[in-house]
Amino acid sequence: MVEVSAVGAGPTGRFRHPGAGDLHLDYTHLWLGQRSELRLTTYTPADDETAAKLPSAQPAGLDC
Repeated sequence: MVEVSAVGAGPTGRFRHPGAGDLHLDYTHLWLGQRSELRLTTYTPADDETAAKLPSAQPAGLDC
């Protein structure tokens, strides 16, 4: 299930994942040309609860 609503600075989508439950993600689109229908969509956690449910983006074994 996916719901989209305008919250905050940009749109936020709510996704129901079978293992993680509800995830709230902000998203933006990068259009790849003026007349192109191609776009790149990026998703970032909209809240701390969602961020805690997602795996770390840092590769294992990397000390930063």
